[in-house]
Amino acid sequence: MPVIEDCEHLWNGTEPGWVVLRTVEDRVHLVANFEAGADLRDLKALRAILPSLAAAPASEVFALKGAREFDLGEHESMEAHRLKTLCASHGVSVTSRGWQEVRYGLFNESTQVYWLIEDSATCQAVALKAIECGVPLRHSQI
Repeated sequence: MPVIEDCEHLWNGTEPGWVVLRTVEDRVHLVANFEAGADLRDLKALRAILPSLAAAPASEVFALKGAREFDLGEHESMEAHRLKTLCASHGVSVTSRGWQEVRYGLFNESTQVYWLIEDSATCQAVALKAIECGVPLRHSQI
């Protein structure tokens, strides 16, 4: 894991061409709601909606009977919209919570090399230091 001092080549001129990529992605967390607790019709609908439940043994799905909610997970906004539409078509009520997720990356436009820093906090710290030192910033939205 690099420390900021190990990244000076991004802004000190020894390796020209580096830019900071700032990506904003719309994310949504979905939860299926069953006011009276999930019944057999609801469980059948969930199996039709989610491939993972369709492939699960019936005993695992049946164990969800009576649940007031089922976590559908976190999704990119277009996928979340598709999933919400599918739920509605099966009579499943869904609540959602959305937010924007900001990620940073480092890319050399001259050499076409992307520098992968797997730890997001470290990557963000390096990216913000690079911006502070004058490395160009490129924006994109997913």
